Amino acid sequence: MNGALRRLITDISSGTEAKARRAEAKLKKLKSPECIEPLLPCLLGWSGFPSISADSAINVISSMGENNLVCNFLLKQLRVGNETVRANAAWALKMAPQSKAIPNLKRYARNDRNEEVRIWCLHALKVMAWRIPGLGKGIFGILIKAVKDRSAGIRCAAFECISHLHDPRCVPLLERALEDEDDSISKVHGPSWIRHAKKAHGGIVKPRKGCDKPI
Repeated sequence: MNGALRRLITDISSGTEAKARRAEAKLKKLKSPECIEPLLPCLLGWSGFPSISADSAINVISSMGENNLVCNFLLKQLRVGNETVRANAAWALKMAPQSKAIPNLKRYARNDRNEEVRIWCLHALKVMAWRIPGLGKGIFGILIKAVKDRSAGIRCAAFECISHLHDPRCVPLLERALEDEDDSISKVHGPSWIRHAKKAHGGIVKPRKGCDKPI
């Protein structure tokens, strides 16, 4: 690695916004694979909101597309890290989607003991469903289970994900969000999710066979 590249990485890691953003812009133009590995630790700097270093690093890494090094690093953190690190890794997989991580994301979205990990895994699957034809159908069952979860945060994430799927079954499911016991779901977000879904599907969509069953 040459000195100029090393300095750009140092500027991102510094957390100083002006330096990090300038370095981010230059690295996105360079698209050098050499910068990926030293930037990976920055991805774990999310704690409820991404740090400057985490945000700049994820922007650089995501601009270079899928990468086995990134995928393997994040999956390892998701598997063995502490709760904060694992949530950070799930967030990073949403921001820099890796299709090879889909089986793991499905598992953690269904069963993980940590609420934040499950929420970010659901959002990561949503992003990948936009890119991969057919994945929406593959995760629909996970989302139906999640909208029944006792955690309002997980239910909220699941309803939001459903509203963005290219599947007409989403409209009748989202109408049930209006009856959720949590006001942030039923009153704040529910109406906008339904508007978004109906617009995407050309108006009110009749449920398919089996979609009127209780969830």
